[in-house]
Amino acid sequence: MNNLEKLSTNLQEKFEISDYIITSIGFFEDTVYFSARREKISYDIMISDEIIDFIPCEENESILKLYNLVEPRNLVKSYLNHHDFKIVKFGTLVEEYQMQQIPGFYFQINENSNNIQIKIYPGDYAIPILLEEEPTIPELSRAEFFGSFDDSEIKEFTDQYLEIPQDKNRNINSLKKPKKVGRNEPCTCGSGMKYKKCCGNIIKK
Repeated sequence: MNNLEKLSTNLQEKFEISDYIITSIGFFEDTVYFSARREKISYDIMISDEIIDFIPCEENESILKLYNLVEPRNLVKSYLNHHDFKIVKFGTLVEEYQMQQIPGFYFQINENSNNIQIKIYPGDYAIPILLEEEPTIPELSRAEFFGSFDDSEIKEFTDQYLEIPQDKNRNINSLKKPKKVGRNEPCTCGSGMKYKKCCGNIIKK
């Protein structure tokens, strides 16, 4: 049993002590994974020695609560601290799948000079993607995506991506007024007659 499998087994036991049922266990390439479920809540936990540098996200406790990620984060953190793992980095992560954002939580730890990353996601999402199967998108992510844009954000998007090129010396909103033709000037139609006796007379009538 290698370090990843041992860590996975120990974390599974930690979840089982908290009344979770381990519903799936496996590995794929350099990742060991398992799913833990309790009643209607489930999580995908993935352990890998491939370190991914996530874009730093401010840890938002309210988002973690919405996605029920507080308890699994605390369970993993408790295990790591109790067994004196060196936590190098941790935080909220956000991944996109088909234009929908899925939050998760990750720990980067160091064990015997080996870097390991643990990622926690809402259940039935991360493992299916890893195995190239169809994932289940959390309903909350769907609702957040479809209702997430207000008018100012839409304007910012259109300003950025639908910008109309403009001549700096020209205001595209201003229209030149047509030159007014005097009554005694030659008519603009080219008849040779005075404007007042040609087109001007027609307009007047």
